[in-house]
Amino acid sequence: MTHNNNLPPFEEQKQLINEEQLTIQEILSKFQQPIPSNFTKLERLKWMCSTPGWKEPGCERYCCLINSEWKQVDIRSTLLERLELEKNIPYPVYISPKVSGKGLDNYFAYNVESEEEIFLVQHFTINDLPAILRGWKTEIEQLKSERDDYRNKWDNSMEELEQKGEIIKSYLRKIGELEEEKKKTIEDFKRQLVEINKKDLKIKEFEEEIKKTHQEVKVTQEKLREEKKAREITLQIYESELRKRVGTRGLKQLREKTEREQEKEV
Repeated sequence: MTHNNNLPPFEEQKQLINEEQLTIQEILSKFQQPIPSNFTKLERLKWMCSTPGWKEPGCERYCCLINSEWKQVDIRSTLLERLELEKNIPYPVYISPKVSGKGLDNYFAYNVESEEEIFLVQHFTINDLPAILRGWKTEIEQLKSERDDYRNKWDNSMEELEQKGEIIKSYLRKIGELEEEKKKTIEDFKRQLVEINKKDLKIKEFEEEIKKTHQEVKVTQEKLREEKKAREITLQIYESELRKRVGTRGLKQLREKTEREQEKEV
């Protein structure tokens, strides 16, 4: 910053203001406007032709690369006028995802119709500074609002998490109680199983005893049959000998006598 003592005070003050503005402009020229998220750059943008007469409303047609593919983009002529732009745009151009979201029109081109759908990367100027500051202020307010919303959501989420934590604790306590009940049930079942095994052993012992008794009865019955058969044989031999001695008639009388004596005893 220089001072010229030969200038009137007013001119000197004006010169100082101009120098300060130039210094501010030099600083601002080093910065570019932040590019909105999700906007797509139009690479190798080149003006092709104007569309009035065959496409309304009138547009300026450009050819460019979008995501490495050659596309046609039509920008409304009235929009270029509002942005104070010539046909050959000297700044990098970005378009909103809304533009590609609309798809190609009947003339195989994407259409940029409003200021919200286009972004130009320009250096800041001192004339833009008030509007930029207002924009930043608006963005800051929006960010503050979003921050407050996130804080409220965070507080609500933390409260909800605490409630869910209490519910989980109650579930864990219930699970612990059920585990204890399960252990007791298993122990009771084991004791019952031991008793059942003992009873099974007793039943097997009884079955063995019954089986043994059956065998003994069977042996006894066999012995009795043999003894009966032996007595019958002996009786037959005795009767045969007796018949020889007393005869058939005497044997019959002897039987009748024996039967009468047995009836008297009865």
